[in-house]
Amino acid sequence: MKKRILYIDIIKVFALLFVIFNHSDDILISSKMYIRIIHNSLFYLSKSAVPLFLMVSGSLLMEKKDSIPKLIKRIIRVLIPLIIITIIWTMTHSNAINILGMIDPFNVNYFPYWLWYLQALLLLYILMPLIRIITLKNKDKSSFKYIIIILTLLSSITFTVVNIIFKKNQLVITNLLPMPILYFIYGYILSKTNNKKIVKNISFITLIIAISIPAYIATNLMLKKQSYFFLDDYRNIYTFIISTSLFIIIKYYFEKYRKENIFTKVIIHLSNNSYGIYLLHVFVIELILKTEFIKQLIEFNKLEGIFVLIILVIIILDIITSILRKIPGIKKIL
Repeated sequence: MKKRILYIDIIKVFALLFVIFNHSDDILISSKMYIRIIHNSLFYLSKSAVPLFLMVSGSLLMEKKDSIPKLIKRIIRVLIPLIIITIIWTMTHSNAINILGMIDPFNVNYFPYWLWYLQALLLLYILMPLIRIITLKNKDKSSFKYIIIILTLLSSITFTVVNIIFKKNQLVITNLLPMPILYFIYGYILSKTNNKKIVKNISFITLIIAISIPAYIATNLMLKKQSYFFLDDYRNIYTFIISTSLFIIIKYYFEKYRKENIFTKVIIHLSNNSYGIYLLHVFVIELILKTEFIKQLIEFNKLEGIFVLIILVIIILDIITSILRKIPGIKKIL
């Protein structure tokens, strides 16, 4: 496991599983109360996927001394898949290519909705030199750390409170500051923080609470047939708490883990292929959901159906990504 940070690989794999679940969770829509509770709990847990990816990026990239050519390569690595997949999505989900629609993340007919994360990465890479100066050149690192934590917390609280008050189907405001940038810096800060056992134990408690509260609210609103879409966003306060708790817990248990076994090999392998799997997962979900096998399995048992679906998506795309990564030109992108 040379030059590997295992807890980062584990976080990436968790985030990948959460993304796949988040984009296939409609399978679990049911009138049965226990399935509703499980569905809502897993759904709000899965909202931590993108924050975790952003935090991982910050922890890995913040201290890298990238030259301008290297930074341009990073931008190209995001821009090329964004353009290609958007064109494919547009051609397969609409009758015509709409250039303006292709850059609108809310236009699901022309823009592959899950790739808004790539738009966020593009912004981060473009602003990377400035972000590094602000973060690394700051003399009072202790104060800066708490400022970032407080800003991220306040930004997510503001977003949550206002949207709860208005309870709109469309979220009414953005945050005080761009959350991708805050999560990027926040991930770097957490990676440099040594957490004690008590912090880990508190994180378990906050994780359970942060999952339970939105799940409880959503379940009750579903029963009353009221809208709960205002909860459906990674910028909410509960997502901040879930992401923070997961990062701290996984880092605590696996930061010093050095054993080489099947578990670590599988985690590292999936982590290496996570970008390719992320890019293509929605296409494969759509194809698998059309098969009679999955249709019948979902009808028989929804929980088993979504479990099998996620496993199949991972296996199929892991094979495809592994093959694609052997092609010289494509390897540089994936």
